[in-house]
Amino acid sequence: MEVRGTQEAAASLSGGLAMNTSVRTVLWGTTALFGMVVAGAASAADIPLKAPPPAVPWSWAGFYIGAHGGYGWKDNDFTRVVANPPPLFIEGVQSKGGLGGGQAGFNWQFGSVVTGLELDFSAADINGQASASRLNPFAGAVETHVFRDEVKYLGSTRLRLGYSYFPNFLLYGTGGLAWERMDRFSTLSTSGAGTTTARDPIDLFGWVAGAGVEARVADSNWLVRVEYLHYDFDRADLGTDIQIISPGGPNFAERGGHQTIDVVRGALSYKFGVLAQAPEPPRLIGKAPVLPVWSWAGFYLGAHGGYGWKDNDFVHVDAFTPVVTTNGIRSRGWVAGGHAGYNWQFGPVVAGLEADLGAADIKGQSSVVTIDLGNGSTETTSFQDKVKYLGTARARLGYTLLPNFLTYATAGLAWERADRTTIEIFSVSGTGFTTEPRDWFGWVAGAGVEARVGDSNWIARVEYLHYDFGTVEEERTSVGIAPGFPTFAEKGGRQTIDLVRGALSYKFGLVAQAEQPRLIGKAPVIASWNWTGFYLGAHTGHGWKDNDFVQTLGQTPVTTIGGIDSKGWLGGGHGGYNWQYGPVVAGMEIDFSVTDIHGTTDTGVVQLPAFTQTRATTRADDVKDLGSLRARLGTTAQFLGAGCCAGVLFYGTGGLAWERQVQRVAETNTTPAVSDTVITDLPKGWLGWVAGGGVEARVADSNWLVRGEYLHYDFDRVVDSNIFTRVGHQTIDVVRGGLSYKWQYE
Repeated sequence: MEVRGTQEAAASLSGGLAMNTSVRTVLWGTTALFGMVVAGAASAADIPLKAPPPAVPWSWAGFYIGAHGGYGWKDNDFTRVVANPPPLFIEGVQSKGGLGGGQAGFNWQFGSVVTGLELDFSAADINGQASASRLNPFAGAVETHVFRDEVKYLGSTRLRLGYSYFPNFLLYGTGGLAWERMDRFSTLSTSGAGTTTARDPIDLFGWVAGAGVEARVADSNWLVRVEYLHYDFDRADLGTDIQIISPGGPNFAERGGHQTIDVVRGALSYKFGVLAQAPEPPRLIGKAPVLPVWSWAGFYLGAHGGYGWKDNDFVHVDAFTPVVTTNGIRSRGWVAGGHAGYNWQFGPVVAGLEADLGAADIKGQSSVVTIDLGNGSTETTSFQDKVKYLGTARARLGYTLLPNFLTYATAGLAWERADRTTIEIFSVSGTGFTTEPRDWFGWVAGAGVEARVGDSNWIARVEYLHYDFGTVEEERTSVGIAPGFPTFAEKGGRQTIDLVRGALSYKFGLVAQAEQPRLIGKAPVIASWNWTGFYLGAHTGHGWKDNDFVQTLGQTPVTTIGGIDSKGWLGGGHGGYNWQYGPVVAGMEIDFSVTDIHGTTDTGVVQLPAFTQTRATTRADDVKDLGSLRARLGTTAQFLGAGCCAGVLFYGTGGLAWERQVQRVAETNTTPAVSDTVITDLPKGWLGWVAGGGVEARVADSNWLVRGEYLHYDFDRVVDSNIFTRVGHQTIDVVRGGLSYKWQYE
């Protein structure tokens, strides 16, 4: 329709009618408005004659970042025997104090249901102590023993599920994986002699669950919350349970306490996203569809490589008279691995969540120290560090200076697996060594630049990351006030890693998706079911664990025990979010399982002729918990035939893994007069990687999903090695089935 023709027709119509002035005025106004509308449409295309849709109401959906503060109470109900005879018992530590930190996450909203994924990190000062004193009958002095706990850091990766009874008010429950850095101080003060203090940093892993209320502040994107969280780290007290059975002798037992922390905290967060989105622009009929602008939003997978520098500035005391020390290790080397994440874009602002895991060869050695042992013999000592793995779970927040160029900052939780080797060379007897595998947890922060490669979905980046694992070395101080009691001080080194790396990622989603033309006057088309959405579920299965260490018990003849093959059931829960891109489905998932995977070695028996003694030794493993944070990537089974099997998904999965286990050593020493049994239980938490695959299917036409999957966990070496023990490589293989419910956008 031509504009000129329309106006001429209107003029002819008005000129040919006999009207009064008011009617003529109304007609001319209506004609002018109609001409303006048609003239605007003539430059593009016709539009439906209907009122624009209302502004989109505010919702909980979106990426948020914020800060929190609160108060915590910790209970560690261990029983420790600190002197014998007679036994002196200390019964647990009750701690309390403040904490504060930050949190970041993303919410998805399905009607009144709100789901989400959140990371948080807190610095804490939750501390307490217990003490006991006795008169030492041998020294004639009063001994005072003090145990002090100080919680330094708390972190978690959690799922959230809530209900919005009112649009701006949310009630929610939350649960997931948790981590704690605790410093244990033990002090011995002896009257008339002096005081010795030891400090032992301990990383503990467990689970967290809680609930809270959250509310929108006025009509803004600020959110305020109050929440309660319960952390459970199981048995954690220095890892020992000891039982001694000796007829006619002292009988006592130590118990490694069950450790829990209860936290109440308030938080303030800012949620990104437009408060009320503008109406959708008019759709053009009969014209070519407009291609949307490429954005950073989407799920991505990639690989990275780089170089790192590690600083561990400990001071270790090697000898007391005179004091001889070793001062720190500086390490360097390469790192390479993979990463996965999801970005959300809000105008020029890009926010996201990312997890990464890399193998590393960052290593170094301390200076070599020689100690005079007297009688012409010497001992030469040195320490070596080797970082084997690095992993993180981080939030990202950036700004697009140009549409295809992103600058960003990032921060979150970090993990390191490192081997510490102590080498001792004795001029008389030869060389000895001990290698101790260590897991350390801390925080990471950094920044980077990222750019789209050409007009593709490939993304290149360069970034710098700073890892901080706090003070990770044991340290001792001694203040002697009497002859024979030395004065010295060890420093537990603060350990940091600085890393520069490059990466290449692929972001899923069509480079430019053409939207289908809208039909006017037709009923809306209801979207078909797809895999996109948040899900929660439960799983159960069976696991097999292999720990292939070999321990030498005696040399004449050579007697060894070696390897533990464990098996048992497991069960737990999982949750995550899927995004679908055509036949491709990508997602992130968290899971936690309790297990009864256990096994034991054969008993090794050695004769000790010098003591007319027989020693029988058995070692056992008992896996208590398993957890993971994984990416998933799969395809629907539509390739089996046209229109077939959209509700069947084949997928691969991989990411970070965590295990809580108890290592038990039982030794029975038998002489003609007495038999003693010592049982030591050592709770351990190990971090590693997990990979596997599975198949998942929609149940009938519902949102219930059933799956079967296989997972392989690798925790590397988890037993100290020396000339008597070969370190065991520990793996767990799991087959499990699961049932999940997926929330669907209406």
